[in-house]
Amino acid sequence: STERIFTGMRFAAVTAGAAAAGLALAALRPGRELPIEPAVAAVDPGRCSGCRACLGVCPYRAIEVGPGQRVAVVNPTICLGCGACVAACPAAAVVGHHFTDAQLFAEIEGALA
Repeated sequence: STERIFTGMRFAAVTAGAAAAGLALAALRPGRELPIEPAVAAVDPGRCSGCRACLGVCPYRAIEVGPGQRVAVVNPTICLGCGACVAACPAAAVVGHHFTDAQLFAEIEGALA
């Protein structure tokens, strides 16, 4: 029957998803060191107004504002240092430790051209 085929397909999809998740989680063993990209962004809490402009532009979802918090925080484990949040911050509170301002402005100008 058609219902039996769809049930089998759903089971196969769930099994494949569980296997993929298990493979990814197998690398996250306690005590194992994971390489972290040194080129990450950071937020200056003294300059951050809490506007959250950076949250919407981060393609890696590496920026968050915790419950009851006013300022954004970058998770260095997730951040890949693309600089999107640096360019989006109207208060210049987000700093990319690996790019100079001149390099960032050159990228923005190139993207807009």
